[in-house]
Amino acid sequence: MAWLRSNVLFTALPALLTTASFAGGLPRQEAVEPHMGTLVRLVFHARDATPARAAFDRIAALDRALSDYSPDSSLNHLCRAQSATLTGDLAAIIPQALSIARETKGAYDPTLAALTRHMPHPPALHGHRNLTLNGLDITLNGVCFDLG
Repeated sequence: MAWLRSNVLFTALPALLTTASFAGGLPRQEAVEPHMGTLVRLVFHARDATPARAAFDRIAALDRALSDYSPDSSLNHLCRAQSATLTGDLAAIIPQALSIARETKGAYDPTLAALTRHMPHPPALHGHRNLTLNGLDITLNGVCFDLG
């Protein structure tokens, strides 16, 4: 039993010291806001709510850009236009999503929106291989994105 207590202390001590030194004596705070169809809860150590406000603002910006639910999102604008030069968050996310699709041989395919949206007659054309990405210029050739 003494071994167990010393082992637990040895294992937990670095985490306790790291947490205490990382928090720097700052008060623990929590913040909750609705985003992306759920409640996002942040727990952090800070003097005020500035870190939470920054995090929530970034989550809202990502939702405005990447949501497949919001008709006004940048992602849905791209799906309707079927071609564009990627900018902002789309320029960061779309090439990475397509790279993961290639690496997983399609096990992850961000272009299956027609299937995931339960369309009564989804188009036969889907799959990440059906679009063209040249640098940041993209042509969707009938596919649309659902990132996930």
